[in-house]
Amino acid sequence: MSFLAKLFINSRIINVLDTNIQFYQQVDSDNFKPASLPMGGVFSLTIEADGATDLLGLALSPDTMCEGYIRFYKRGGMAKLVDYEFFDTYIVNYRRNYDGTCGKVTTDQYVFSPGILRIGDMVFEKWWKLSDLAIKDEQVQIAEPKTVPTIKDYYITDKDGNRIEKSRIGETITLNIITQDMIGETMTIGLNDPTVDFMYKGVVLENDTLKDLTISKNKEKIELEVVRQKLK
Repeated sequence: MSFLAKLFINSRIINVLDTNIQFYQQVDSDNFKPASLPMGGVFSLTIEADGATDLLGLALSPDTMCEGYIRFYKRGGMAKLVDYEFFDTYIVNYRRNYDGTCGKVTTDQYVFSPGILRIGDMVFEKWWKLSDLAIKDEQVQIAEPKTVPTIKDYYITDKDGNRIEKSRIGETITLNIITQDMIGETMTIGLNDPTVDFMYKGVVLENDTLKDLTISKNKEKIELEVVRQKLK
């Protein structure tokens, strides 16, 4: 089964190329039972490099926390599998990987250290966390009727309206963006295809990124032309 993951952070949706997370416990050498509280929860994240610097700014700020979530999908139907939600999180490591041979994609790798990590019904907390998740959830429920801007999903379709994962040079595709209570808001979306470029209103998107898009309805349909990738 094929899977897909996207990072939702700072009002951005970013395709995740690789991520991993680990929990562990020290073991008593006499009876092999756990000898300490569970540790870990730090996770690494690899994304395709683009022109945005917001995550790099967090990595260079020792006092600034962030929050967001990683959503895992079944790639075929884009059905949600699970969310990894992180709160009171520091970005403690950043590395850019560039290899000019064989057309390899330039990537950014980050390490996130969350004060609170929620995976489904499981909640893992560090002693230094600031938020009370129960209060935060209650606040979200109270604020829900006041319309919380939400990016629910985005995907690409061909000229017949079929969802596709890959596009071909010369075809016209439609970027479908599903939002809730975001009319009038602006957002940035990265398409992150290392094999082709995309043209919007006659202009090739820089780094496959559609910037400062103003949302005018709950389901936006944006036509893009797939063009040959320029040598960089």
